[in-house]
Amino acid sequence: GAPIDHPRPALPLHTIATILGRPSYELMSGASPEREASEASANESHRTLNNSFRVISVQRDSPISFSPDGNRLAFAGSNHIIQVFERRKDGLFTEYASLLGMNDSVIVLTFHPYIAAQASDRSKSRLYAGGIEGIFIWDIDQGRCHPTMKILNWTSGGHEGQVECLCWAAGDTSLVSGSKDSSFKIWDATNKFALLEENDDHKSSVLVVAYHEATQLLASTGRDSQIKVWDARSLQPTMRSKRREDSSVRIALKHNFEGHRGDVTSIGFSDSGGGLFSGARDNAVNIWDLVNGSLIRVISGHKGDVRFVSVINQDKLLVSCSLDGLINVWELEDISVKKAVADSDIEAILQAQAQVLTVADDAKPTDKLIHSFSGHASGVWAAQLNPAHPVMATTGRNNELCFWNITDLLEPKVDQNIVGHSGPVTAVQLCNGDNWVATTSTDFHVYLFNTSNGTLVGKVDCGSGMFALSVSMDTSTIFAGGNDFTIKAIPVHEGAPNRFRLAGNFGGHAGKINYLSASPDGRFLASASQDFSVRIWPVRQRGGYGSTEDAQDEVKEIVKFQPHKGVAEMVVWAPANQGLLATCSNDHDLATWRFNGAGKPHREWFV
Repeated sequence: GAPIDHPRPALPLHTIATILGRPSYELMSGASPEREASEASANESHRTLNNSFRVISVQRDSPISFSPDGNRLAFAGSNHIIQVFERRKDGLFTEYASLLGMNDSVIVLTFHPYIAAQASDRSKSRLYAGGIEGIFIWDIDQGRCHPTMKILNWTSGGHEGQVECLCWAAGDTSLVSGSKDSSFKIWDATNKFALLEENDDHKSSVLVVAYHEATQLLASTGRDSQIKVWDARSLQPTMRSKRREDSSVRIALKHNFEGHRGDVTSIGFSDSGGGLFSGARDNAVNIWDLVNGSLIRVISGHKGDVRFVSVINQDKLLVSCSLDGLINVWELEDISVKKAVADSDIEAILQAQAQVLTVADDAKPTDKLIHSFSGHASGVWAAQLNPAHPVMATTGRNNELCFWNITDLLEPKVDQNIVGHSGPVTAVQLCNGDNWVATTSTDFHVYLFNTSNGTLVGKVDCGSGMFALSVSMDTSTIFAGGNDFTIKAIPVHEGAPNRFRLAGNFGGHAGKINYLSASPDGRFLASASQDFSVRIWPVRQRGGYGSTEDAQDEVKEIVKFQPHKGVAEMVVWAPANQGLLATCSNDHDLATWRFNGAGKPHREWFV
C-alpha cells in the first residue's frame, strides 16, 4: 500500500496488520481488536506480522451459507479465501476467521447441519467448501483443513469436474455433491466420507441438489433442464449395513420433471414437503406437484436468471432472486394441511401435502407479487435466509455482499455491505483516526471501508483505473489519480456515504498519475506522473469542493517541474520538515526539494 506520508501517532499492531499483514497458510485470526492490541502490548519489542486482523474482499459470484443456528455466515473472498463472519450481540456480523488452503475459486459452501442432539463442538465448527479442486472440510475454530479431510477431484472416487453444489441428506450422515461432470455423488459422513453412491443420470452439469428431511426426498437438477426427484429413504443410517450387503440398494427415481427452457439454477421444497419450486435461466419459477408428478403453474416476473427460491411463513410467501438485480416477494395461494401423518410414511406425507399446490380446474392462481426491491445492480448471484434471525444475505456479480434486515419483508433494509475490489488494489491509506481505510484499484473505483467491521462507508466510480491515493490531513478529502491523467477530489462526509462523490478535478498531467502526497500542513497536494513531471496543487479545507451536489470544481496547479530525466515515480512530503519534498524516478535518481509556497521548488540535494 501507499506509505504514510505525514506525521502520525504510533499505529496499533492490528491496524498495521490491516494494511501490511500477509496471512499465513492457516487461520487468519478472527480475534477482536482488543485481543490483538493486548497481545501487541505484551510483546512490543519484537513481533512478526503473519496474521491479518481484518481481510476486506468478496469473490465475484461468491457463494454464501448460514450455519444452522444462524450465528455464522461463510462466503468466498478474493484469492480463494473463505471468510467466516460471526453475529454480534447488536445483530451485526463481523469477521471471525479467514481460511486459506484452496488454490482456485470457491463455488459452493455449506455448514455441518449438526442435527444430532449429541453433535460435538467440532461438528458445529465444520464448514464444507466445493470448487474446481474438490471438497475441502474445514475446522473453522482451528482454521485448518486436514490433508485427510479432502475429497479431491480427479482422484480415486472423486469427481472429474468442478464441484457445483452440496447438500446434506439423512440428517448429518450423508453429504451430496453435484459436479460439472454431470454426476452427483453421495458420501458417507459416518465413515470418513467414503463414497456411498454415484449417480450419472443427468446429461449435463449438476448445478443444484436439495433434500427434504420429512419426506426423505432428494432433488437434483442442472444444465440439462431436468429436475429429478429421488426417494432417498435408503440413505438412512439403518440401511447402511444392507447397502454393504446388496449393491442394488440405491436411491430410486420418483419423478423426472421437464418444463424449463434453460439451465435450472435454483430449487427449494415447500415447507410442508408437498411441492417443489424451481428457478431457471428462462426467468421463470415453476411449481411442481410431488404427488402427481406434474407442473402446477409458472410464476413469471423476473427478467433474468432466477438464482434463488425459498418458501417461508408456512408456505404462504415465496422469495425469489434474479440476475435482473431484483428480489421479489410473492404471496402464494392459501395452503393448509388436512391431517397429521407420521414422518416415516412418505406417501401419506405427500398425499397430505398435495393441497399445497392443488388448484381447482375452474380457479385461477392467486399468487401475487407483493414487493420487489433492488438487491444488486450487477444482479443477485446467491442468497440465503438466516434460519434463526430475520436476516437475509445476498451476493452480487460485483464483488459485493449485503446483509438485509427482513424483520418486515415489505421494508427490507441493508444493515451491512461488504464490498471487495474486482481488480488489483493499487493503493491504501488509513484515515479518520484509523477508523477508515481508503483504497484504489484498477477496477476504476475508490472505496472507503470501516476498519472495525470491514463494511463499506462509501464508493465512487472514477471512470478509469486508479493507481495513486492520498488523504488530506483533516481527512475531509480523498485524492485519487490514475490512467485518465487527472486527479479526483472526493469529499468525505461521515455518516453520509451517499454523498461520497466526485467533487473536484485536477487537470494538467499528460500521463498516468503514479503517486500522490498531501502536505502535513494540509495546504498542498503533490503529484508524480508518467509525463516526467511533478506538480503541486492547492488544497481546500473541509467543504471546499463541489459547492452543489452535482458540481465538480476544476483546480489548477501552483507549479509544475521536471525533477528527473525519467518518469516521476514518487513524491512525498517530509513529515517534520516544513516544505521539504523528496522525489525519485526510473532514471535511478533521488532528490529533495524545498518549496516555499510559490514558485519552482529549489533542489537541496541529489543522488
